[in-house]
Amino acid sequence: MASPFMRHCLLQRAPFVPRTGRRRLHLAPPFLLDSYTPRYLGLSSRDAAKKRSLAYAHLRNCNLCPRQCGVNRHETTGMCLIGDTAKVNVIAPHFGEGPSPSPRFAPNCG
Repeated sequence: MASPFMRHCLLQRAPFVPRTGRRRLHLAPPFLLDSYTPRYLGLSSRDAAKKRSLAYAHLRNCNLCPRQCGVNRHETTGMCLIGDTAKVNVIAPHFGEGPSPSPRFAPNCG
């Protein structure tokens, strides 16, 4: 018996594309490509120092998370319980964080 997906493909006359060994993502973010080079590698040492100082200024009056608690994260933790160091787990957008799949319509536009 055919799976519901196969029946849907047959009814819609859509070609069936079997899965390959790689994990299939809905939208492959550009930074998951093999030729990706992080943007910070293209910064000059002066620009990198400027960005670092701006980041440390944000830590003195924390506004990095949606709570915007304003705590000095060099001395204590904020409401999010993160101090002056944080580990980044994933740099990919999570499911549902991408652009809206439906088009945006302007009012009174034929």
